[in-house]
Amino acid sequence: MNAIFSTAACRLCLGTMATLLLLAAPALSPNAHAEDVDLSLPDAINIAGKQRMLSQRMVSFYAMLGLNVNVDDSKNKLQAAVSLFDTQVSQLQHIAGVDHALSFSYKESISTEWAKVRQLAGLTPTKKRAAQLRQLADVLLVKSNDFVLQLEDVSGSSQGKLVNLAGRQRMLSQRIAGMYMENVWEVSVENITAKKERAQHEFDEALQQLQETAENTTEITKLLGLVAGQWHAFTAINKLKNKAYAQPAMVAQAADSILELMNTVTGLYAKL
Repeated sequence: MNAIFSTAACRLCLGTMATLLLLAAPALSPNAHAEDVDLSLPDAINIAGKQRMLSQRMVSFYAMLGLNVNVDDSKNKLQAAVSLFDTQVSQLQHIAGVDHALSFSYKESISTEWAKVRQLAGLTPTKKRAAQLRQLADVLLVKSNDFVLQLEDVSGSSQGKLVNLAGRQRMLSQRIAGMYMENVWEVSVENITAKKERAQHEFDEALQQLQETAENTTEITKLLGLVAGQWHAFTAINKLKNKAYAQPAMVAQAADSILELMNTVTGLYAKL
């Protein structure tokens, strides 16, 4: 089987890879913690929430490669998502005030699926592989979400709930975009239309809830207003019937705009 990532690309130096992560998805780079330094609980909820998002982001850009859209950019963003997921699994083993057994349990629970996802992400995209990637990524999504909820329970605070809720919007933006790409590429995904509509409804509800949150600062309120505007444009693009080459790129760009804004909002909630 042919690999989409050349041997030369796999030999990128650490400095180049760090730059790739920053440029390909600047809002997605992990917080500045060494892997052996304990994360604060709000930061851990934020980073664990990014694992949900990355599971869906990989699916989206794998499908973009299958559609032959923005190939170099899509390849870089897929690589960056895989690398960041790996990094964050290690980071999440060190959380202040959290029993290490909980973090270790999360790592063990995703190990099998994650190994398969990581392998599939490096193979030449086919519709069959894309369908397999969707199934495996959705298992990662569920297990990562379970871990976020466990961390939220440990926090027992409104802050933990806000970080979780805002962080989940990042995942939904990528999930909707990924399902759009799969639909255009005609990947076999069960109930894809219903799942996409459900994700859109969940984003709508959560955005309204966040906008009504009493803890919002002036900056957060402003950013959520920008998200609302981007969300309106994103849903309009998703309704278009034209499946021309340019439209998947527009969907990915709109999804990333929402992702970056919500990543900033989530980080601000984690600092409250």
